[in-house]
Amino acid sequence: MLGWIFSTAQASTAVDQERPAAADNELGVSVNVPCGSVTVRGDDVVKVKVTGTVDEPDALTVSTSPGHVSIAVDGHFFKKSCGDLVVVVPRVAAVDVNSVSAPITVEGVQGAMDLESTSGSISVSGTGCGIDAQSISGNVAVRGGLKRAEVSTVSGSILVDQVVGPVQVESVSGSIRVSGGAPLPSISAETVSASITVAAALLPQAHVHLESHSGAIVFALPQDSSARVQASTFSGALSSAFGPMKRDDAALVLGQGSGEVSLESFSGSIAISRLEPH
Repeated sequence: MLGWIFSTAQASTAVDQERPAAADNELGVSVNVPCGSVTVRGDDVVKVKVTGTVDEPDALTVSTSPGHVSIAVDGHFFKKSCGDLVVVVPRVAAVDVNSVSAPITVEGVQGAMDLESTSGSISVSGTGCGIDAQSISGNVAVRGGLKRAEVSTVSGSILVDQVVGPVQVESVSGSIRVSGGAPLPSISAETVSASITVAAALLPQAHVHLESHSGAIVFALPQDSSARVQASTFSGALSSAFGPMKRDDAALVLGQGSGEVSLESFSGSIAISRLEPH
């Protein structure tokens, strides 16, 4: 009897649904999965297709309105249902995904992305117009030629790799790593107790601000950079591969000094290094 109850509780229901995409390619897709997992894939299609499983029959709702498809896994009788979903969308779709603990994976989407999870990880790959991602304790990894990246966490780590546009990242205790796939116009990275590592070329007139209270800051940029660099640390070590920096006058002028770089830490070390060409 107990075995029958256990097997029933663990049963899942397969889902396979489709909805047509907007004829003018202006499509928004929202996905809400409290737990389980969700993967969104951009493809050369004119539809939205949802496959996978849910752990409660009829827990999945797929609804449409002009220019929008909404996908939600909901609970019954105050019980949150979980789902493991794969959602295929047109590449140009704007995607909005929310979860509590479900890991979120997005691949090949070129439209705007707004992703939020409480404790689930967020992973994004491909090119696109931009991303806003938020997580409290889940790690966030963004890879590919995105034109804009804004990411925040509390304790999760942040990786932004090969972006080609402005970067703004914030964390309380999660480490931050940023690398550019092209010269970047601006980088802002702030954390309280974790490290910040940035390796990127800069556009002329670029603005960079890296700040950590007790974590180390490492900033690598090419030898031929043009920027005015100002570094400030109260008790941390200070080093530079571009020449000596004194604690009472921690400034460097690289090239014509057209960009502005500010590096600040209270007790963490600051290191400025050369970014070697590949």
